Amino acid sequence: MTNESQITQLEKRARGFRRIISALNDLPMYGINPHLDKILHVKIDALKDHLKLKITRNNDKLNEMYTESIDSLADDDGQQGEVAPVVVEDIHNKSIPLPDNRMDFPKE
Repeated sequence: MTNESQITQLEKRARGFRRIISALNDLPMYGINPHLDKILHVKIDALKDHLKLKITRNNDKLNEMYTESIDSLADDDGQQGEVAPVVVEDIHNKSIPLPDNRMDFPKE
């Protein structure tokens, strides 16, 4: 199985798992409520937890596949090599200058 077909299969699988969980969450909309059948909802919750684990494992596999395929490629702009660090201003510690006449009200 090629890398691309494996990635496609894992993406479809992830979508399927999410659709199952979404459908299970919609059961009260169809009249299947926890107060009517508590044992059923305990099992449904266990199934949702199991599906969440499967989604996590599936996502881990996808991340590995994406990392392998992306690391070997050049950047979008065609350059390779190190990326310069991004400097972000610390806006929280800066004071904002206010106009000098902010407290001058018109006199009557």
